[in-house]
Amino acid sequence: MAGVLFVHNNFPAQFRDLAEVLVGRGVACQSISQAHSEDAVPGVPFIKYKLPRGTTIGIFPLAVRAEADMIRGSMAMRAAQKLKEQGFTPDSVPAEGVRVRLRRGKLSTTDGPFAEAKEVVGGLAIVKAGSRAEAIEWAKKFLDVAGDGETRIFQLYEDPAVSEK
Repeated sequence: MAGVLFVHNNFPAQFRDLAEVLVGRGVACQSISQAHSEDAVPGVPFIKYKLPRGTTIGIFPLAVRAEADMIRGSMAMRAAQKLKEQGFTPDSVPAEGVRVRLRRGKLSTTDGPFAEAKEVVGGLAIVKAGSRAEAIEWAKKFLDVAGDGETRIFQLYEDPAVSEK
């Protein structure tokens, strides 16, 4: 079985709109999450992972975040392995992205991750681009038409061996 795998410690978070659109189009989706929220996306089954421990007591303060991310990442990887054993091999895994902003005629880009927004007016477009730079160019063209605002780009990884079937 092929589809899309969402990996986020608090899914659906910023992937809600994308997940809803994909499920609506009949794309098989799965999610891996540390904390499954009550307002999950219908049609997106999840595997919840639990952290075996917190960060090391007395660790160098600048290393706390890195260690926490490593612990969370290893548990998410174990959950992904369970999905693979169950036959789920995704075509794509949405990743953190890049924000392209047009403000008073000046374009800027900012790499993610981004804080979750509670109130956003927006939409979704899926564009196939050959590179990150090409995706940014498409976003700039969109903003030239739309005017001041911002757009976010999230890469969908493709497995050519799966997507060409």
